[in-house]
Amino acid sequence: MRKVLIISAVVLLVLVGGGVGLYLLMNARTFQLFGGLTYRVDTEQKVVALTFDDGPSDKAASIEKALAGQHVPATFFLIGDEMEKHPGVAEQLAAQGHQLANH
Repeated sequence: MRKVLIISAVVLLVLVGGGVGLYLLMNARTFQLFGGLTYRVDTEQKVVALTFDDGPSDKAASIEKALAGQHVPATFFLIGDEMEKHPGVAEQLAAQGHQLANH
């Protein structure tokens, strides 16, 4: 009985520890397992990173027009389903010099 209790405690400890570790990894802002990650850019200039999430939407054309009028580049985090709903928008954003990323 004592052996079963010890094994159960070890298994529980491993599961809880693994869960906590995976949670911390999932929420890490400076580390990821695959691909590149830019979390800091060393510069002496004052800069702002302009990003748009969960697109492209039906407002993408007006956003892109406003950015082009001011010569402002941005990063658009796109979703595959939204890209299917708005074909050609991602190509247009890339052609205008914006960065695209998967969201």
